[in-house]
Amino acid sequence: MATYYSEQLAKVNGSSRSPLNKGEGWTDVKSKRWTLNTADDVTGTLAEGDDFELVLIPKGARIRGGKILFEAMGTDMTADIGLKGADGSGYIDAAGTVADDPDFFTSTPLDVSAAGEDTFGDTLGDNYDYQLEKDCYLTVTTDDTGGADAWADDKDFNGYIDFICGLFYS
Repeated sequence: MATYYSEQLAKVNGSSRSPLNKGEGWTDVKSKRWTLNTADDVTGTLAEGDDFELVLIPKGARIRGGKILFEAMGTDMTADIGLKGADGSGYIDAAGTVADDPDFFTSTPLDVSAAGEDTFGDTLGDNYDYQLEKDCYLTVTTDDTGGADAWADDKDFNGYIDFICGLFYS
């Protein structure tokens, strides 16, 4: 029976040993949390398609997923969780080829019609393990699948994102 190794174990067990990149050996998972209230944190009227910058995630962070907890936002309401470059360039990568993406971590919009909780960025299809090449904001974008309404007023939308910090290796 053959034995095979992950890319990381091949680096340390193989005949041509090489160092592990940050985040591949012993690591500490960091969390950033946010609290948001649709009345207290909004100036003016909340509209469909508005986005909130939730937390700043540092360059080199490797995403481990996150969780949202929310009150009922109204009939047919959804949320997209994404990334926006903190430098205002409109891109989330250093080369300027990957545009800000409002649904980077949610391949399917998250249903926030009724109070509850959900996860994001925790599957390969939702960019689990993505490593940031520069500082980025985690964002949530409001959406209404049934019309042009906005999220309900005076409701809480809280959560956290987990990531491993490390330097970016090109």
